[in-house]
Amino acid sequence: ASICGIVARPAVVAVPDDLTGERPAAFVVPKAPELTGLALRQSLDSRIESYKMPRQIQMVGSLPRTASGKVNRLELQQL
Repeated sequence: ASICGIVARPAVVAVPDDLTGERPAAFVVPKAPELTGLALRQSLDSRIESYKMPRQIQMVGSLPRTASGKVNRLELQQL
């Protein structure tokens, strides 16, 4: 299945990591409420390299926005 067909809005931010300094964390607004992080990870497994795969994939109802309408990445980093 296409990622576009299952994900309404994605955002990836860097979060602190003790081993590497930073690691990617994904926040996803799913199109279908039954979508899980595991299902998304399995779908992405053949599309992206393992070192780029976010260890944390969190489903959210909406992404925080700034006053100008951009994704508020600082707020996401603190979730």
